[in-house]
Amino acid sequence: MILTRGKIIVIAIFVAIIAGLAALVAITNNESGGIEKQVSVTLGNVTMKALDEQNNVMTIEVDFAVANNSDRTLTISKIDYELFANEKSLGQGFLSYESSPLVGRPPLFPDTSTTLPSDFKLNFSDDVSDVWNLLATSADNDNISWCAKGTAEIESALSITSVAFESCI
Repeated sequence: MILTRGKIIVIAIFVAIIAGLAALVAITNNESGGIEKQVSVTLGNVTMKALDEQNNVMTIEVDFAVANNSDRTLTISKIDYELFANEKSLGQGFLSYESSPLVGRPPLFPDTSTTLPSDFKLNFSDDVSDVWNLLATSADNDNISWCAKGTAEIESALSITSVAFESCI
């Protein structure tokens, strides 16, 4: 087999493409491994926002503080969580920005913390009646211990990393 000038160029281009793809995979793996250790999600504040007595639905505002201790700007696409009050599960909640383009999602700037509010819908039932009554009748909720456990999807330019969290106030 004779290697002509054209064949050598085609082989060189093919090798460069393969090397570029391998480098991209290595950079992405390196980047996502660091994000897990440098981003944290904590429960900020939990308050009753609205009460619909006719439909027995309460809207609770759950604030999450997302701290970015990395040296690059990141975004968040969603937070899936389970909310607990006085060690009793109130159900699953989520906060999603997936339908927004990357430029429309909340930025997580380097070395800062960003607060993200989420509306949690609580339907009245016998299981949650004690928490319901405390929230409905009390101006403050100091007598309720709140916890959230879940995952947040953090995005950088090249990767999406899932960060697990468990936080109580």
